[in-house]
Amino acid sequence: MGQQPNALRGIKVTQMILRTAFLLALVIGLGGMFGWLPFTPATVDLHIASGIIVAISMAALAASIGRSRRPGAAVLWIGVLLVVVGGFMGLYLHIAGNALGLAHLALMLVAMGLAEMGAARAKKSA
Repeated sequence: MGQQPNALRGIKVTQMILRTAFLLALVIGLGGMFGWLPFTPATVDLHIASGIIVAISMAALAASIGRSRRPGAAVLWIGVLLVVVGGFMGLYLHIAGNALGLAHLALMLVAMGLAEMGAARAKKSA
């Protein structure tokens, strides 16, 4: 087993931060949507903060992959755009019903899937 390039080490660390923040946001969001975790100001702030971490780490991952000239960066930038759209949707539309909550959830799941695909493609090409 050979040495990995530095770009791949950065991808792994950033991807784990992305996954952890996404999981935290997902648990808080689903808990608030289904009522087993009440939305208090603290949980809403934690949900928003973890969403911001998801967007920042996804953008950092896309920039890192793009700088190392590996395939998959464009898919990650599309994921970043979806996270930003979903974040603004959650902040400005005041999600009260399940329809908007499910749309917000679907956008975030698609964005995370795109991030995983882009990172996997970059790792595969190394």
